[in-house]
Amino acid sequence: MISIKRIRSFEEINADEWNALLENSEPHFLFQTYEYQKIWWRNFGGEKSRRSLFLLGAYKGTNLVGIAPLMAERTSVGITSVKFIGTPICDYIWFIIGKDGRPDIVRAFIEFVKRSNVHLAELYFVPEEFLRDAIPGVQKKRVDTALALDISDVRGTFYENIDKRMRQDILRCERNLGQKGAVTFGRVENKEDIDSFLARFTESHIQRWKVQGGKYSQYQQLSWRNFTREISHELIGRKNIDLSYIKAGGEYAALHFGFIYDKRFYYYMPTYNPMFYRYSPSKILIMRLLEYCKDRGILTFDFLRGREQYKTIWSRSETPLYEVTVFSTRAVHRAG
Repeated sequence: MISIKRIRSFEEINADEWNALLENSEPHFLFQTYEYQKIWWRNFGGEKSRRSLFLLGAYKGTNLVGIAPLMAERTSVGITSVKFIGTPICDYIWFIIGKDGRPDIVRAFIEFVKRSNVHLAELYFVPEEFLRDAIPGVQKKRVDTALALDISDVRGTFYENIDKRMRQDILRCERNLGQKGAVTFGRVENKEDIDSFLARFTESHIQRWKVQGGKYSQYQQLSWRNFTREISHELIGRKNIDLSYIKAGGEYAALHFGFIYDKRFYYYMPTYNPMFYRYSPSKILIMRLLEYCKDRGILTFDFLRGREQYKTIWSRSETPLYEVTVFSTRAVHRAG
């Protein structure tokens, strides 16, 4: 017998228990970890937003067998919608459920939401593989695609395995960038170096979008800057964070803020210094990161959501992503 209980705060659930359950789920992603969820909520949820915590636990007796990392978001017209914590900036997410009993626990979560005092659930960016089991009473719609590159079977250097034309293009970019000084690749490995790196990362991100037609950078928001700083400090000791860069003549040319988890590299938030735009430094950084991942036994280089052209050049694998919609019985009765 499965029982569903509301969890009123992250402090009510043990981080180790959460992450152990996640590691027993298949597949599982960094966006589902306790640390990511809690830090995202601290910066984007709660009283300063229209969001309230709707975190659910599934129990068999006293054993935690499932977690639904949800929040309730109230719109300006009074509609209350349940969404995954992290929406819309986490690229993959689903319920956290061990390998045994997944269909029953998913149905229990869905039924709880349907009976709750909300209008509907809009569960975005669910990978197709989570939806293989039939879930009664839900609507599914494909809304996006994620791109990734399997690097598990690369032999020799990654550079030797890429298309000859791409190899020549990268050589040309490195040669041209080298006119500005020595080209170097590096990663932040220590906590004491995080803040200075992120200051340059933030500056580059804002400037990059400004020169592209005056577009707005999310790093103009304090919540984004705080989230990036907090998650970097939290995860660097576990080696789950990537803060990497290409420099030319000692100047930052391209920078990346992303994640590493369960032998998967998340190419999450790249940017570049507009001064070096014509040299394509981000292309050079991707090449160096691919070599880094291969040398350390990372199996997948994940470009995440979106089909931007620079991703399609590298990626050979697509994951369809869906929106799952559930209407509560409250909404259905009102419509009737």
